[in-house]
Amino acid sequence: MRTRHGLRWISVLVVLAGLFLLAACSSSSEPPTTSAGGGTGDQAAVGEDIFSSQCAACHTIGGGPLVGPDLAGITDTRTAEWLHSWIADPAAFAESDPEAKEIYTGVMPALGLGTDDVDAVIAYLQSTSDTAAGAAPDAGPRELTPDEFDEASGIYFNRCAGCHGTLRAGATGPNIQPERTLEIGTAGIETILTNGLPGGMPAWGEAGILTADEIELMATFVQIEPPTPPPLDLDQVVESWNLIVPVADRPTEPETDRDWENYTGVILRDAGQVAIIDATTKETIAIIDTGFAVHILRSSATGRYFIAVGRDGRVTMIDLWTETPTIVAQAQGCFDARSVEASKFDGYEDRYIVEGCYWPPQYVVFDGQTLEPLVVHDVLTPDINGQELDEVRVASIVASRFDPVWV
Repeated sequence: MRTRHGLRWISVLVVLAGLFLLAACSSSSEPPTTSAGGGTGDQAAVGEDIFSSQCAACHTIGGGPLVGPDLAGITDTRTAEWLHSWIADPAAFAESDPEAKEIYTGVMPALGLGTDDVDAVIAYLQSTSDTAAGAAPDAGPRELTPDEFDEASGIYFNRCAGCHGTLRAGATGPNIQPERTLEIGTAGIETILTNGLPGGMPAWGEAGILTADEIELMATFVQIEPPTPPPLDLDQVVESWNLIVPVADRPTEPETDRDWENYTGVILRDAGQVAIIDATTKETIAIIDTGFAVHILRSSATGRYFIAVGRDGRVTMIDLWTETPTIVAQAQGCFDARSVEASKFDGYEDRYIVEGCYWPPQYVVFDGQTLEPLVVHDVLTPDINGQELDEVRVASIVASRFDPVWV
């Protein structure tokens, strides 16, 4: 795939060089070259550039089916007029054309291309009419070394698991287990990872977040069986508990002269920190290391404590009564988490803290003053059709002020 992109840019550079030569040699009157399918070479080159930026995330030409069908030979089965209407606005075209209505699924977007650009894309498709459709995207994934597997697992956890699930069975994003990814193949997945998809898949390559080597690594990784993530039982959670400042050693009244009830907490996600700001003076009074990829920060019922949770499942309890806000306890109830909340019902204020897990599929209840782990509850349930699920995620938690419950 990188080779194809490289050839594309070489092609564009050749076209540009040709234009400069034509400008310099004013005596030349030779017309532009004509592509095999009937469009001019210049027009096909422009169309190739548009196709690479607008279409290649969903379609290949000779590489096999991707999100959309392989378009090799498409101009032999569809007229230029039909393709023009389809590319310009597939939804509108489907309302008037029976064939378009039959194949339209709502996925193909209106790309907003002008008439000349649509014609250029069709010229490019015509120039590839001799390309054979791919029977299969490629020969399958290569083997990964243990180090490569560990690296890919880390990238998947950081970049992909939140949308596709720990077991890759799908969540916000689609299922990307091997039965699906093997159909797409390495080249197709590289294209998706590089250019993104219209439905919200980020363009990791174009954005410069993943390198070409990392994209190839991840395209291979998602075609092999996902590793089985480990459980995390109550005994293991207890082992992670770190009571830094016991309740008896904490101040019995605020030590600071600041208006601690007017503190604002700000998540510094990528830094793994929480910034605490005096909202009265607008001063940053503390930046506290709380762990990997802090995801949410909640206040206790009394307001004395800020409670943070990171993507790695670490819960951090911060005391705002000290002269400078201080971590008083930490514990890890999950390997992957998104939310934490303190009890707020009358009589239960700050008595308990609950953490919801993406993985393992569970929630954990802690003592609200010390973060001592008290109980772990499995949340695996069947779906609405009665099918047993391997992955159920607690994504958000809210404490009720009207009943002794969390939602």
